[in-house]
Amino acid sequence: MYESGIIIGKCETHNNKRVDVFVGIPYAEPPVGRFRFKRPVPALKWSQPLNATKWPNPCYQLPLLITSMTNTNFSEDCLYLNIWSPNSSQSDDNLKAVMFFIHSGSFLYGTASDRHIDGIALSATGDVVVVTINYRLNAFGFFYTGTDDSPGNMGLFDQSLALEWVNDNIRYFGGDPNRVTVFGESSGAWATSLHIISPINQNLFKNAILMSGAALNYGLVVEPNVALRYWLKHTESIGCCNDNDTCGHKFTAKTIECLRNISPEKLVSLVRTPFDINNSLQVIDENNFNKNINLMVGTKRDEGSPLLAIFIDAVKYHPFSPVNITFNEAFNELKQLSSKWVSKVAINGEDVAKLYFTGLSDRNSQHLLRQTIGIGLGDLFSTCPTIQFAKSFANKTHNKVFQYFYNIKTGKESPHCSQWMDICDTYDNFPVFDLPVLSVVFNGLNITQ
Repeated sequence: MYESGIIIGKCETHNNKRVDVFVGIPYAEPPVGRFRFKRPVPALKWSQPLNATKWPNPCYQLPLLITSMTNTNFSEDCLYLNIWSPNSSQSDDNLKAVMFFIHSGSFLYGTASDRHIDGIALSATGDVVVVTINYRLNAFGFFYTGTDDSPGNMGLFDQSLALEWVNDNIRYFGGDPNRVTVFGESSGAWATSLHIISPINQNLFKNAILMSGAALNYGLVVEPNVALRYWLKHTESIGCCNDNDTCGHKFTAKTIECLRNISPEKLVSLVRTPFDINNSLQVIDENNFNKNINLMVGTKRDEGSPLLAIFIDAVKYHPFSPVNITFNEAFNELKQLSSKWVSKVAINGEDVAKLYFTGLSDRNSQHLLRQTIGIGLGDLFSTCPTIQFAKSFANKTHNKVFQYFYNIKTGKESPHCSQWMDICDTYDNFPVFDLPVLSVVFNGLNITQ
């Protein structure tokens, strides 16, 4: 039992060790109807025992990666969390450290109800309490009007409220609220970096791990005025603007009401990354952040190759049958991608291409030429921001900062990371959640193969 009522979970075993499992615990009221686009409201108490044995619905999203989901019933009623505990004792002398995981998915898709982030192995092997959470995605989580009625970044506020819930209640599940580590991969790492510098998260966690990502990507994490222009532009496209409205300049109460009543199928097609109220490096430079934490960051050798097919050219960079490419074509591709990258300081694409392609030629394999473009893109997109964030953090604190480099490719090729790609995005999730042991399906393939 905890402060809101009785919770019924289940007992499972991993390597002969007992783990208490609770899935689908509400940490907020359903963000539906008049609560759509608003900051989350803490879950109310319940009078009857809560059955926490069924995976919660994923937050509403496009069905892009559903193979490994335990539940594919997308819903706006999705603000739930899952807990794995090796010992539900509430004795202060036996409380376990807590690992609070924020899933990836570019803030567009993903869920805590996913087999590849099942916490049972990490909990049993690491002797820790593991928490995974759902949070609102795409338009539902990041719609922004420039008003208090729809303040934006709801998905990040969902994460913060879940973190508050953990601090208030995790001791009932055998977890120590004074030893919470927040960690995430890719966009989950971006979110973690923002929680480090957020004033509302002070004293809610002691450690943080950024697995390939930090919110320093200019053009990906945007300023509020950029987000506002985006949403104004797209509001008319889904039928919530007419001649009497002023959608070209600002959101009216009538327009916001229309958006709250429009079908989720229309809203889910609109995408936007979170906006950043404060420049992350500026916040660190000014010492306006949580300095009482230890930090670990990690990167992989090829963060960018999977992105080439998704964002650049699906035919040219097809995972299994890519188009042949010459040295000059590869060189010029990275040159153009680098030159177009949004940065406060202009990037010389020629210099970037020379840095990565010096020593290569048409004598090298097609795999290596394509892969080199991906590695360069991944450094721009993920590796450099991650390391830069860690260096800035280290320079302003006396706390411990660790770094790892993940360099193992496991399993057969998949659409996400095929043979011509190197060590790809999300691959460090596998050992963290012990997936080779759990033998789960990832992107249609059994990764134990």
